[in-house]
Amino acid sequence: MKLLVIGDTAGVLTPVVEYLNREGHQAIIIAPRRQDAFRLISSSPYSILTDSAFNLYKTIFLQILKISPDIIHLNTYHRMLPILRIMAPFTRIVFQYHGSEVRGRQDVHHEARLADKICVSSPDLLRYGEVLDRPVRDIFYPRGRQEENTALMFYADNFPADQRELGKKWCEERGIRLTLVDRTEGHPGYSQSELPDVMSRHEFFLDFKGILGVLSLSALEALRCGCKVIHDSNLDNVITEYEYSTMDDYVEFYQNLPRPERFLAIKRIPRLLYSLVLSLYSMAKS
Repeated sequence: MKLLVIGDTAGVLTPVVEYLNREGHQAIIIAPRRQDAFRLISSSPYSILTDSAFNLYKTIFLQILKISPDIIHLNTYHRMLPILRIMAPFTRIVFQYHGSEVRGRQDVHHEARLADKICVSSPDLLRYGEVLDRPVRDIFYPRGRQEENTALMFYADNFPADQRELGKKWCEERGIRLTLVDRTEGHPGYSQSELPDVMSRHEFFLDFKGILGVLSLSALEALRCGCKVIHDSNLDNVITEYEYSTMDDYVEFYQNLPRPERFLAIKRIPRLLYSLVLSLYSMAKS
């Protein structure tokens, strides 16, 4: 199997790509450098980061010519789908929403329907596509001694809501010592290699982001490290279990993707042209 991944929100698919290559498949990630704030994507030998929209499209086109992927997995960038369809009209394309770009919409974007499969990253987005949940890297497991009455919480400026005061209040009411990690731009906090040790030392992880009922990837990682997770949608509920997706789930998903019939490329032409005009207009405005 040859897989081309485009975009990698929060570094979710980097471990999947590395696993596929270890298993004898060929997989590569192309992503804008701005998505790599925590150096997760660039840590992989199978990644290519770009610094401009022109270089992103150019790199994608060259890699399509070079490896002739069986599957393209596009993340978040729905406006890119018309261009991808022109570049690779007969290739299976998976498009995946990761949250804010679709949460609260009545339906998927028009361009998303050019994909062969629409997926989403968390169960709350099920109305928009099939759930392909986030895998957790195998470096996350309990390490060392856990300190009782301690809590870990992250804050970043791209969170839907600033819940730092709520986190402080929750800890004060319960006599818990809080470690609040600033992950805003210029303050990366802990590196990926340090996180398992840090998480394993804390009894609680506060997943306070203002997203109703959705556990973040960081919360899933903390659970794997033995933390009890508290979500800001229910402050009295202690979460200790989660049904994780595995790397093999991703392999099975890709292998079971049906191959579209050739005539489908012709049937898509009206939608493709309309989506292309919309995308070019939106890009021109922005």
